Amino acid sequence: MPTVTLGKQFSSHMFFYHAIRLPSKSSFFSTLTEARWPHAIALKSLSLSYIRSCILGASISVKSLCEAKQLHAIATIFSLFPRDGPTCANLVLSYASFGDISSARLLFDNIHHPSTFLYNTLIRALTICEAHHEALSIYNQIAKAAFIRPDDHTFPFILKACADASVTQKGMEIHGTITKLGFGRDVFVGNTLLSFYGAVKNLNDAKKVFDEMLDRDIITWNSVITVFSTNGFFLEAIDRFLELNLECILRPNLVSIVSVLPACAGLEDEKSTRQIHGNMESAQTLLHLPTCFRLVGG
Repeated sequence: MPTVTLGKQFSSHMFFYHAIRLPSKSSFFSTLTEARWPHAIALKSLSLSYIRSCILGASISVKSLCEAKQLHAIATIFSLFPRDGPTCANLVLSYASFGDISSARLLFDNIHHPSTFLYNTLIRALTICEAHHEALSIYNQIAKAAFIRPDDHTFPFILKACADASVTQKGMEIHGTITKLGFGRDVFVGNTLLSFYGAVKNLNDAKKVFDEMLDRDIITWNSVITVFSTNGFFLEAIDRFLELNLECILRPNLVSIVSVLPACAGLEDEKSTRQIHGNMESAQTLLHLPTCFRLVGG
């Protein structure tokens, strides 16, 4: 079993536990080099797998930018990168959540030959920070790389960046890549394409994506209803809702109802509104007050 030894050997697993917990006004580095921790007598023969599991666990729930940087330092000291992809991904997303995209990039850029998983994580992080054009640049790197290729998780993240940045042409180009690589039948990717075309107000292609989807889940139906309803295509939104109501397996849920109500209000269609009211009663959603308010407002 691989072990970790340090120049100054300390014993006590408690030391490592406290270091991972990162108490206030303390530094991992000063603890390691000066042995000022009450329990820091020696740290010997800790297995690398144990250290990795501790750091991975801590990286899941980072509470501050300071904690993220300290964990980054600890993981670097124990040479966990680039082997430990999940910890790296968690730290990249932590940096993004605290708005420090430069640290996220620094961590990523020091990983030699990052996996598609890490590329996807960086794209997601950049999207969180609204660095959409930088996210597109990273996607282009994946598309041109010889050693990796996009997967079914790449496209939802990059299509969101396209939608948020309103770069319709690039999104349509990515749609072509999705078809070429055989991800067109993936329901998760298809749902994201629906949302993308709705965001850029390309209703014809949104309808085409929906019609060509062989597998549809409730998110698919809710997405297409929302796309038509929010873009003023009220009849189409109501038609899709009524189609969903005829499905053998799926049934409208609260999101379906909330999505179609603006279409009923826009058309001032009392008949459709009453029918939706019946769906609410059968689905036991009438007790949901925000929905009731929207129904009354419609």
